[in-house]
Amino acid sequence: MRNLFLIYILFFSFFATLNAQDKKIDSLLSQIKSSEGQSKVKSLLELTNYYHKQNEEQSLKYAKEALKESQRIKYTYGEIDALSNMALSNIYLTEYENALNYSLEALKKAEAEKNESQCAECYSLLGHAYLNMSNFTLADQNFNKALQLYIKLDDKLNIATMYNNIAVSFDNRNILDSALKYYQIAFPIYETLEKNNDLYKGLWYTNVGDLYRKQGKNREALEMQLKAEPLLINANDQHTLLVLYSGMPYTFIEGKQYDKALYYALKAVELGKKLNVKRELAYAHLAVADVYGEKNDFKNQVIYLQRYIELSDSLFLDETSRSITEMQSKYESEKKEKAIELLNKNKALQEAEIEKHKSKQIFYIGVVIFVLALSITLAVGIKNKNQANKILSQQKIEIQNQKHLVDEKQKKLSILLITRNDYKLQF
Repeated sequence: MRNLFLIYILFFSFFATLNAQDKKIDSLLSQIKSSEGQSKVKSLLELTNYYHKQNEEQSLKYAKEALKESQRIKYTYGEIDALSNMALSNIYLTEYENALNYSLEALKKAEAEKNESQCAECYSLLGHAYLNMSNFTLADQNFNKALQLYIKLDDKLNIATMYNNIAVSFDNRNILDSALKYYQIAFPIYETLEKNNDLYKGLWYTNVGDLYRKQGKNREALEMQLKAEPLLINANDQHTLLVLYSGMPYTFIEGKQYDKALYYALKAVELGKKLNVKRELAYAHLAVADVYGEKNDFKNQVIYLQRYIELSDSLFLDETSRSITEMQSKYESEKKEKAIELLNKNKALQEAEIEKHKSKQIFYIGVVIFVLALSITLAVGIKNKNQANKILSQQKIEIQNQKHLVDEKQKKLSILLITRNDYKLQF
């Protein structure tokens, strides 16, 4: 009776949750119909976020509507957010070329707006796309760019998430010690979060459980995975739940618990079909094939292996993969070219300013030289004039002295002649 009572509680709780979710969707749809501008964009983006990891086609649909409305009213923030959500949906749908295009377009706009938070989100999306393409170098570069911005912004949730993403990158390369180091940096930060704690802790337990399985620590791996399942169900993170279900069969295979392994592998296939995500669905089919192989059921193993190969072949073409890898390099080159162009322009302006300054300097120097030369000329002229006046003055004095001497001589001569005449008269 106790178990039956619990079933009733879970049954009604489930439908109460669905009813609440339906009411929320109806409310948002009503707001979209009755509003326009930024209010409409925000409602569309809220619907977009709601459908992530549940129904990516719906999520993508509302993100595109949000982009269109944002462009109509020239709402740049809304454009960036819509493009970022479109990129995220395409990552979940394994459409990585589209994801990179939308991420780079959003990044250009975010950089133009100097919005560091949105830039960080774009770098994170680029990292996810490259990680799924196994381009770990570009994945790490973008995750680290995002991490530095989030540290600057003191955004603890996203700081932890970037550490987790870097750990996943090492994990996928089987550099397990480095992966575990970054996982262990992330977890204490997740524990301090109040909002969506189940979501991020569930993701962490999923990743670390898979790492322990690779290290051959089967007991620790199963402990982590069993902790992750209820957290992810409670957070309604079906995409991470699919990843968990695709990994758990291998933990049970190691413990030779093949029925449990098959149970989780088939759940992964079921959930992968529901979410319509090719990459994870392919891995789910491979997990089922591997379990049937361990059970010596080769007929079913071949069926699921064939489906795995079909799904894998549809994911990528080598040529497309190469072109995708070059996209961000092209974007970085464009940025460098613009920077060089700007530097050259500034250099030309500086050179013109220097030439202008030089011309002014030459003019001022010419004026100074002219004034100096004129001053010297005037000074020399005044000096020469003074000297000439002095000479003339001296000459005038000499002439006056000579005239005085002549007058004295004439006086003496006159006296002498008078005396002489007087003398003659006496004889």
